[in-house]
Amino acid sequence: MAEDIHDYPRWDTHEEWKTNYAPYVRWGMFYCNKNDKRLWVPKYKSIRGKTMNMSHPYAPLVCIAAVLFLAAICTIPFYIH
Repeated sequence: MAEDIHDYPRWDTHEEWKTNYAPYVRWGMFYCNKNDKRLWVPKYKSIRGKTMNMSHPYAPLVCIAAVLFLAAICTIPFYIH
């Protein structure tokens, strides 16, 4: 596995992850940590991808923007006749 150059501990190699970050994972899919200032954090037990810190002040805005974008994409076929 390539060397990890990010500033966060890897979940599979550090006890720090289990003690400091794992308690903030809710129901296996939501990450809520007000002390973590990052909006996008690495996924728990995954090599690829990131997840959103739902306690970040911008998280609701990003979620609303994503829903509006998907709604706009889904309505395009109705406008093309």
